[in-house]
Amino acid sequence: MVKKAGFIKIHRKMLDWEWFDDNNTFKLFMYCLLRANFEDTKYKGIKIKKGSFITSYRTISKETGLSIQNIRTSIKKLKLTQELTQLLTQHQHGSYSIITVANWIGYQQSNTDANIKANSQSTQDKKSKEIKEDKNIKVYGEFKNILLAEEELAKLKLLYLSESNLNKALETLSVWKKNKNKKDTHNYGSLLKTQWVYNKIMYGKTLTPEKKRIKEIMLGGCNE
Repeated sequence: MVKKAGFIKIHRKMLDWEWFDDNNTFKLFMYCLLRANFEDTKYKGIKIKKGSFITSYRTISKETGLSIQNIRTSIKKLKLTQELTQLLTQHQHGSYSIITVANWIGYQQSNTDANIKANSQSTQDKKSKEIKEDKNIKVYGEFKNILLAEEELAKLKLLYLSESNLNKALETLSVWKKNKNKKDTHNYGSLLKTQWVYNKIMYGKTLTPEKKRIKEIMLGGCNE
């Protein structure tokens, strides 16, 4: 048997795996996890990616003690549930199989990697909280820090009378947010008639004190 250094990780959820009580299939899958390359390698000029390994039914039988028929049956089951993929290849050195554990990286992901991924996801979730609250809210066009829903965008196009005016308004707000280091937040209220953006684009001036009071009454003091 080919000896490999290091170790692999097995999650306890394997106890609930559908093939756990199938001794032959479970043994074969564990064997595949143990034999899979942990990094990309080459075999006689053929690139074998991590999570994969070159073998044959005869080799597997010799190293596991399973019969070739048992191996065929178990591989068929594992392919059916997409645990493994198998590529049968004819080569000048003979025929062989390249077996790949479909989610090998997921099986071997370290706790540290998982925590980093979880923390990163948590940060993204916080940053896009308003997007998650309304799945229709999205980044608008080239203005990556402007978030609007499709329905809101349609209303703003009517409000600003033309696509050109709306784009100018979005660019003005986007630049202001960048200069003020404002986060990516929901921006519909900032583009309405009672806001300085609308007045600047449509009338070439910012809000008057009177319009500021109207804004506070109508929008409850909606600000960036």
